[in-house]
Amino acid sequence: MMFFNYLDRINLGFAGLQMNKDLGFTSAVFGFGASIFFLGYMILQIPSNLMMYRFGASLWLGAVLIVWGSVATVTVFVWNEWSFYVLRFLLGLAEAGLLPGLALYLTLWFPSRYRARAVAGSVVTAR
Repeated sequence: MMFFNYLDRINLGFAGLQMNKDLGFTSAVFGFGASIFFLGYMILQIPSNLMMYRFGASLWLGAVLIVWGSVATVTVFVWNEWSFYVLRFLLGLAEAGLLPGLALYLTLWFPSRYRARAVAGSVVTAR
């Protein structure tokens, strides 16, 4: 999940090479669309972790993955600036719970003496 999370974040940079030309986006439109993702991401990080704590990690992380995948799939239908902005914002909202949720999940799964190794191992495999 962390690997695909990282891949999704850098994917827009690669898509922008052709997408800007095809959709007629200026660098300002593309930059704003890329950055509005983080606004949605910041808004739902803490509420998403609270929901994960309430509903359980397996149910909540599964729901996050389904919503995130759905929004990422609908991104193929971007046709203008506003659809790009809205879908990037929604993608930030959908993706907000994954990385903080996995970090919280690691604290519940691993004893404190093994956490650093677990996090370091997940970072190494994500790259």
